[in-house]
Formats: sequence, C-alpha cells, structure tokens
Amino acid sequence: MKNKEKDLNMSKTNWNLNMLKGKMPVIKKEFGLPYRMLTLVLSVMIISVAVVGTTAYQKAKDTTITMMENRVEREASMVNDIAGSMMYAYVGQEEKFMEKFNKSVLPKQLSQLIQDGLTADFFLVKDHASEPFKISKNSKLVLDEQLVEVIEKKDHGVLTTTIGKDSYTLSFIHIQELKGKYVIAVPADKYLKPLYTLLHYILVIAIVCVAAASAISYLFIRSLTKPLSILRNKMKAVREGDLTQEINFSTSVPEISSLLKSFNAMMQHMRKMVSNVGAATTELSYNGTLLSETSTQVRIQNQQLLEAISVVKLGAEQTAAGSDAHHNEFYHFKIQIERLLGEMTAVFQRAEGMMTSAHKGEDSLAKMISAMQEAGSDFQEMSGTISSVEHNSKAIKNVIGTIQTIAEQTRLLALNAAIEAARAGESGKGFAVVAAEVKKLAEQSSQAAVGVAHSIQQMEAISMNASAEFKELQKKLNSHLDIAGISREAFDELMGEITNVNEKLSEMERNLKQLQGTIPHMETSALEFVSVSQQTLSSAEEMLAASEEQASSMEKNNEIGSKLIHLSQNLSQMTQTFKST
Repeated sequence: MKNKEKDLNMSKTNWNLNMLKGKMPVIKKEFGLPYRMLTLVLSVMIISVAVVGTTAYQKAKDTTITMMENRVEREASMVNDIAGSMMYAYVGQEEKFMEKFNKSVLPKQLSQLIQDGLTADFFLVKDHASEPFKISKNSKLVLDEQLVEVIEKKDHGVLTTTIGKDSYTLSFIHIQELKGKYVIAVPADKYLKPLYTLLHYILVIAIVCVAAASAISYLFIRSLTKPLSILRNKMKAVREGDLTQEINFSTSVPEISSLLKSFNAMMQHMRKMVSNVGAATTELSYNGTLLSETSTQVRIQNQQLLEAISVVKLGAEQTAAGSDAHHNEFYHFKIQIERLLGEMTAVFQRAEGMMTSAHKGEDSLAKMISAMQEAGSDFQEMSGTISSVEHNSKAIKNVIGTIQTIAEQTRLLALNAAIEAARAGESGKGFAVVAAEVKKLAEQSSQAAVGVAHSIQQMEAISMNASAEFKELQKKLNSHLDIAGISREAFDELMGEITNVNEKLSEMERNLKQLQGTIPHMETSALEFVSVSQQTLSSAEEMLAASEEQASSMEKNNEIGSKLIHLSQNLSQMTQTFKST
C-alpha cells in the first residue's frame, strides 16, 4: 500500500513538472484571432451587402414589372378606346377597319414603345387560337394553347410569364370591334435591361466596399491583436519556464492595457512566489534533516530510557516479591507472638498454682518442685520460642534492608529517568511525570521500610530482654530446684525467688502486651509497603508502555522527516526549472 502511494505521488510530481516546464498536450493549430475576427467582419459585411443589394434589386425589379404591367394595361385600354372610336368611322367596313387598325393604330403604338426603348408583339386571340397582327407577322413569338386558355378565361388582365426561354409581360383585353381579345406582349429583357445595369453597378460598389472594409478592418483588428500576439509569445516563453518575461508595450485600448499590466504584475508575483518557494524548500530540507537527526537521537535516548525502565520494573518486581515474602513472615511472627502470649498465660496459671502449693506447706514441696520443673521445661520452650522470634526479627531486618536498597535504587533510577526525560524535551514530558511518580513511590517505600525497621528493632530489643530474662529465670529455677532438693530450709528463699519470678513475668507480660500493641502498626506498615511495591510495579509497566509508544512516535517522526526531505528535493527540482533572474 505504501509503495502504491509512493508511485502515485511520484506520478503526480512528474505531471506537475511537465506542466510547469511547458510540456502541455499538443493542440492542433487553427486560425488565429485576427483571421477569425476578419472573417467574421467580412462575413457580416458580405451578408449585409448581399441582403441589401438583393433586396434593392428585387424591389426595383418588382416595381419595374408593376410599372410595365400598368403601362401595357393602359396601352391595351387605349387600343380598345381607339378601336371603338374607329368603328364609328368604318361602320360596316370591317376590312377597312382592320386595314386602318393595322396600318395606323398598331404602328403608332409600337413606335411609342420603341421610343421608350421597348418592343412589342401584337396578337388577336379568338376561337381558341392566337393570330399575330400584320405588324408582328415576322415575330417568332407563339402563344401556346395553355396560355390562350388562360387569356380566354378572363375578360382582361395582365400577366408575366415565360414563353420559351424568354420572359414576357402580357396585357390582354376583349375588344368587341376585333371580335376577340387584343394581346400585347412586351419582352421583359427590354424593360429590365436598365435594372441589369443597376445590378452590375451594385455588385461593383459592393466589391469595392467589401475590399475597403476588409483593409480597414484588417488594420483595426491588427492594432487590437498585435498586443495579444506579443502577449501570446511572452506566455509561450513563460510556459517554457522563463519567468523573466515582461511586456513594455503601450496601447490605447484600456482592456488590453489592463491585461498587459496584469501580466506584468502576475510575472512579478510568480517570480516572488518561485523565490519564496525556493527559500521555503531550503528551509524545509534543513528542517527535515534536523528532524531526522533529532528523531534518531531521541530514538537512541528512548532506547536507553527503555533499558532503565526495564531495570526499574525488575527492581519493582523484586520489591513486590520481597514485600509479599515479608508479609508472609510477619504473619508467622504474629502467630508466634500470639502463641507466646498464650504460653505466658499458661505460665501465670502455673505460677499461681506454684504459689498455692508453697502456701500449703512443706507437704506440697514435692509437688512444687515438680511444678517448678515443669515451669523450667516451659521456660526452655519459651526461650526457644523467643530465640525463634529473635531469629525471625533478624530475617525481617535483612528483608527490610533489601527493601531499602531496592527503594534507593528505584529512586536513583527514577532520577535518571527524569534526567533522560528532560533531555528529550517536549516529547519527554510524560516520562518526567511518570519518573516523578516513581521517585515518590520509592521515597514512600523507603519511609515505610524505615518504620518497619524501627518496629522490628524495638521488637528485637524486647525479645532480647525477654530471652535474657528467661535464661536468668531458668538458672534461678535450676538453682531453686537444687536447693529444694538439698534442704527444705531453702523453701523461704524459693518463695522469694518465686515472687521475683512473678514480678519478672509481670514485666514480661507488660512487654509482650506492648509488643502486641505494636503488631497492628507493623502489619499496617507491611501492607502499605506491599501496596507501594505493587504501585511501583504498575507505574514501571506504564512507563514501559509509554516508552514503547514514544518509540513508535519517534519512528513516525523519522518517516515524516524522510518524506519532508523527499518533498523538499522535488520542490527544489521544480523551482530549478524556472528562470526567474
């Protein structure tokens, strides 16, 4: 997983380097902005001129055709009026009427049309057929049957149609005198010829206007796009990594001027940014190296601290084990004390019996001697018990010395741990707290051991006194037994000695009761010492766990330092590709 992330980061870094070096995806070259703007302006102008010219030409054509239709319609109506007037002059003389009509009316009408630059053909439509008048006898124009049908369906009218390949404007009217419909046909080419000339002029003017507009537009667009072209070349150099580019070009267009100023400001910011990135990269590399070295040192110190904490833990375990053993021995010592008190009670009972026997007289001397012998035996057992107590006290004293030694070593180790935590700085604050706590527990253990040692010393003194007293009492009892065996006169002395023994026993009882009073305090101290030992062991385990966690954190810090160094190297490579000075 880490290798995949590393490869992904490397690929992203290479892509960023390629982007910054100008290795952009290849874009297919197209028309530049000047040609596009010129093409757009020319297209709009050509379309506008074409639409205006076409509209004007079509409108002029429609107007001309309308005027011609009205003209031929008037000509036809005028012929109708003339024919009606002539019919009054040639009533019943149809041939003369036709002859006059062909020689006078039609030529006159044709001459008027010719004077206006027009020509015409004249036809008479009747009985579903068309017949040209004599003046149009040589005309090649022929009215087809469909056109004749259309003419016959209406009484009069005007229409423009195509006959053959030419276009004609026809005006027809029913003339009763001709017994048919008079048709005048004017070729459209004749009256549209000026319109064709107008169209030619429009085309020439349009071409000249488009050419002039193209030249003016080109110069105008070039003045607009030249700064942009310079800007493009500068940005191309920037794309290749040259950040020293600046544009010293003035233009009257505010938008382009603002764009050039923005480019220069952007280049200044980019140079400053690259310089700052370079400085930050150097600082990052230095800090990464420093972090890596510091992490290595902290790891070594942490390893030493782990070893020290392991020693502390071992000492705590030994202390806890010694505390448990001490507690067990103290428990047996308590049982022996209780047993001793019980035996002392029995001794007192026997001493009382001995006193009773002594008061009974001489007859009970044998019994008294026997009781004294039993008391001597009991004294021997009690002396052995007291010796055992003295021996156990010495063993407990040795254990307390071991505990004090361990507590002192624990305190020294805690002091060393605090010193190492202080060397670790911020990352060792937690260890300093734990070391202080361990030191505190070690001092408490030492104080508890001192208290127990003092109690044991007192108990040992009492035991030694008791042992000495019992030994002395045993000697006296043996002496009294010898004296009782030799002479009855020694009975009085024996009574005195018995009284002394009773006093000694009372004193011993008081000492034993005092010792019994100190036993709960000794037991409490022993329990507190066991608790402190266990807390010391628990704190040592916590310190060990915290140290291991700190070691893991140092490993992570070391990895972070390596990543920072790698990142700074990549940033340094990226910034070196730019030319900023």
